Amino acid sequence: MSRATRLASYVSWSAVDQVVFVGIPRLILYPILAKLLGDGAFGSFILAVSFIHMIGAAPSAGISAYIIREAANHNEKDRSLMNRTAALLCGLVTAPLGLLFVFGASWLSAMYDDPSLATMLPPLGVYLVFLNLVQTALTDHRVRRTFHRIAAVHAVQVLLLFLAIPLYHVWGGRGLATAFPVAAAASFAFLIWWERRGYLVRPLWSPTFFRRAVRVWLPMSFSAILILSAGYLDRIVLGYWWPREDVAVFYAAVGTAAIFSMAGSQLSALVLSLLGAIKQKGHFTRRFYVQYVGGVWLFAGITFLVGSLTGEFLLSMLYPDLMTRALPLWNYAVGSWAVLGIGVGCRPFVVKFLSPKILPFIAAVVLLGRVIPVLLLVPT
Repeated sequence: MSRATRLASYVSWSAVDQVVFVGIPRLILYPILAKLLGDGAFGSFILAVSFIHMIGAAPSAGISAYIIREAANHNEKDRSLMNRTAALLCGLVTAPLGLLFVFGASWLSAMYDDPSLATMLPPLGVYLVFLNLVQTALTDHRVRRTFHRIAAVHAVQVLLLFLAIPLYHVWGGRGLATAFPVAAAASFAFLIWWERRGYLVRPLWSPTFFRRAVRVWLPMSFSAILILSAGYLDRIVLGYWWPREDVAVFYAAVGTAAIFSMAGSQLSALVLSLLGAIKQKGHFTRRFYVQYVGGVWLFAGITFLVGSLTGEFLLSMLYPDLMTRALPLWNYAVGSWAVLGIGVGCRPFVVKFLSPKILPFIAAVVLLGRVIPVLLLVPT
């Protein structure tokens, strides 16, 4: 198979994975839930999911960064041991976070005067743990460039997410939220069974790999939480001062506009995967970096242009009841995703080659630049 054919295969399967994992929930499942729940209840659901996604896959992002940075330096047997160690570390660091939402749900529910949060957050806290386990276990496939397996595992998870619809009819908001841990746990079990020769063997972990992973995980995950939390804090701050209907309107604009970040995010993930097999940053010239950054800026501009032209059509199709109120927010939402895409596009080289200690400082600047205006503007 030629290099061009292999690259086309990588891009195609990466695109399929992004459409399945991000596109189907945002473009099909969430609009269905909006019609099923109504504006207020859908806003409460979005608020509950925002608390979970404020942390999201950030813990696994730090562990995945360690695997990508180190994978090329080890043989097949050691890489398998490194993957098992990474999965163990992921479970240890995410379990307390999941329990935080399980036992803190009542407190958050009282703070927001929203009883539905007390029923939805505990199962979503369990979902948080399995979400990170799946993403960590899939990292080796990014290094191996077996993107079809990533798409298959994500397809299992997304398919089972549609259990939210019948479970809502049976068990209300708790049933709706329960579909998320069920889907993530099933996809994790499917992946471990599929890769049982690499995971269900001894030794289960390595103290040496564990220590190395922790050194990279902490700054990488901390920076990822700072960056990822900024977008979800918008909804959390909004939900504290304003009705849940406004949270639903905000999500209709910002959540739908997020589909225009899919291509850039997936290309960034593809670049990071390709860098996993490269040992030295001297492999690239200064001219390459200049051209790459120029391409990232051009891509962001095209993203904003296409997004601006298609906003009314998408909102009228996906959220017809919310369109009139969401449309004035659309260009701001598309613009923010386009700007974020510039950072996302450059991130693979930062993760691969720069010191992990730099990333938290960059992330802190991004977080302050996003949150301070939110805190000033949302209350009024």
